[in-house]
Amino acid sequence: ANSASSAAAQAEASDGGGCTGGGAATAAGEAGLPPPWWRLGLCDVGLQHAIDTGFLENKTTPTALVLADPNQTWPGRHDQSWSPPDKRWNPSTCVVAAVSLSPSTGSSSVLWRRDGLPSNSTRLVPLPIPVGGALVVADNALVWVEQVHAYGVALNSEARCAATPLADGPPSLSTSLRGASAALLPPPPANP
Repeated sequence: ANSASSAAAQAEASDGGGCTGGGAATAAGEAGLPPPWWRLGLCDVGLQHAIDTGFLENKTTPTALVLADPNQTWPGRHDQSWSPPDKRWNPSTCVVAAVSLSPSTGSSSVLWRRDGLPSNSTRLVPLPIPVGGALVVADNALVWVEQVHAYGVALNSEARCAATPLADGPPSLSTSLRGASAALLPPPPANP
């Protein structure tokens, strides 16, 4: 985790988190050895302003998931009562993409991408097989995404998501996950 964090910090420090340089994904390593890390050009695949990352399980090559907000916005832009309304209003600006990393060449490619996720998405939780995909945690909704499908549930009346219709939660449900953390619990041990 520390080497991944330091590689991410190097990438962040070198381009300030924006898209001012870079290029294709690059790898560093000694000749003949697999690279110990990649510098992935997120801007080249439209994933600037990364929010969270994770890895999918049971893939033949390492597959990173990236939650990003390429068209950054903030809740103040979601208020359409302003006169005139803000034309940049869009409560669904976040994106999740699965990026395959090739250990032998240090190259990468986008396998799939899901646009239109809530702009207040804050966490990405990769889910193990048999469920697979990832849970996107937003302030007002939970959205499960994978290559073909997306399903979501609204946690309150403020929830918006263009990627998939959100199912209404129970009528008495009115909660927010702003500032929440999410983690998977390990399965219970098998009985001997």
